[in-house]
Amino acid sequence: MRWIVFRSALLCALLACTGCGQPTPASISAAASPNPTLTSEAPNTYTVDEDMYAYVHSMQERVAKAKIIVFGTVRQTDQIINMNRDVEDPAKPARDSFSIGQVYAVDVAHYVKGSGPARLNIVNLEGDVPGATPGNVTQAQIDQAKANSRYKSLEIGTSYLFFLDPFKGTDIQGTYYVGGLGYPWRFRVASDGRFVSEGPRGEPALAAGSDFDTRAQDDLFAQIAQLVQAEAQKSSATSSTPSAPSPVSTPAFIAETNTTIIDAIYFHSSEEQVAKAALIVLGTVREQTQVINTSRDVEDPTKPTRDRFSVGQGYTVDVHKYFKGHAEQAIQVLNHEGAADLLGEQDVTPAMIEQIKAASPYAPLEIGQTYVFFLRPYTYPEVEGTLYITSGGIPWRYRDNRNGTFTGEDYNGTPLGGAASTFKQDDLFAQITQLVQAEAQK
Repeated sequence: MRWIVFRSALLCALLACTGCGQPTPASISAAASPNPTLTSEAPNTYTVDEDMYAYVHSMQERVAKAKIIVFGTVRQTDQIINMNRDVEDPAKPARDSFSIGQVYAVDVAHYVKGSGPARLNIVNLEGDVPGATPGNVTQAQIDQAKANSRYKSLEIGTSYLFFLDPFKGTDIQGTYYVGGLGYPWRFRVASDGRFVSEGPRGEPALAAGSDFDTRAQDDLFAQIAQLVQAEAQKSSATSSTPSAPSPVSTPAFIAETNTTIIDAIYFHSSEEQVAKAALIVLGTVREQTQVINTSRDVEDPTKPTRDRFSVGQGYTVDVHKYFKGHAEQAIQVLNHEGAADLLGEQDVTPAMIEQIKAASPYAPLEIGQTYVFFLRPYTYPEVEGTLYITSGGIPWRYRDNRNGTFTGEDYNGTPLGGAASTFKQDDLFAQITQLVQAEAQK
């Protein structure tokens, strides 16, 4: 009966190949038909009837069970792969049966959870070819099987919110993704702009619970963002504490906090903003890292000052897209979060850093939040690795509002210039791309 685990509405599909092991049916939270029909296709191979599906029961469970969550638009169909896997080795396709895995190319607008490329290959189960084996399946058989199947295809040109897991195998080149464990694993944007959860046949997945009723975009994105952030904070709490300057045995008092803006310059045009940035990226903040002193010695700028401490809080940012320049998949970004003049030369303790932050109006970066960053390298002898800091003016970051718009932020996290600082995602991306191209042509 192990085959049931692999075939039941993609209950585990190839999750077994990518780290989740081979769960028993009892370990799966499912809302299934009481009497599923099993049809024998070949010795030791069984297919579960389409009426047997597993459903997640809350949005919290849905978010937790997805490796990545993306909002994207289906652009085109691609190849077809066999979703039936070998019972003994799930990394390989089955040799005596064929389930249609239609691959779709999806352009990702943004990652709500996780990170990855700007285009994903998503596999959707769309039927079975009776009696077929991988080596003798014809296009005519596939077309007929799709026509007879109750599985719903993805719609070209339609945007969805996808909850996904990696789909890997020895027969697959590159990285593919399938719907996360349990339905619903996708929400379609309806004509009125609201999100509609989809079951295996494209019907609203109301059996899964009220969390999956038709939802307004802002409402759905806000709920998911909160759950992703809570998940990240829980994970961060169990990991090691970010590094900070070594404490001294008898910490001295801070003379005074100083709220002078380091980047007191505001850009006057998008051209200036793009020109002053060495790196422009779309990325999601994963976690806090080291804290360094960004105040430099007047006589020797390669060294930090001893009588003033400016909190440069480091963050790991997973990069989804480079508009200008190129670096690693994950980069370290410094955010200024306060400053203090000290009583004499002294080391600074973590407690003092927290005191500086508490008295500062500067907004930290939010864990799990996606931004467009305008950056320049920050390289000094005491800094380990390559860090990036503000590009020399404000705004140097635009927040993803998770509704198709981005807002430029001031140093305190408020919208810069009110409603005028909010742009449609496509408009913002297009403008940055055009300016970068124009700069390169010069």
